[in-house]
Amino acid sequence: MQITHSHILLDACCVINFCASGQFLAILKSLPAEIVVTTVVQERELKTLQRLQEEENDAVLEFEEAIKQDFLKVVDFESEEEEESFVNYSVDLDDGESTTCAIAVH
Repeated sequence: MQITHSHILLDACCVINFCASGQFLAILKSLPAEIVVTTVVQERELKTLQRLQEEENDAVLEFEEAIKQDFLKVVDFESEEEEESFVNYSVDLDDGESTTCAIAVH
């Protein structure tokens, strides 16, 4: 059952751990919600996964395929409130966590 009105926002650590399992697409397909990452997480994690790809893994391909197949959606700020929260969270968190939290709260 796919529940499209419910969302799960993944931060960078979640993406890396899911990819490390070798079952990234299978995990996303099994979750009964819309799975979302921020553009910051997408950009940074793709770079991290590309470095790991040199160690013979398919993480980058699975990450890109998940986006292409709509199992993973990429979102960015849609309001000034989200951007303001991001700035406030950035004091204590890194950019990926800050964007994820700001979008999740709003």
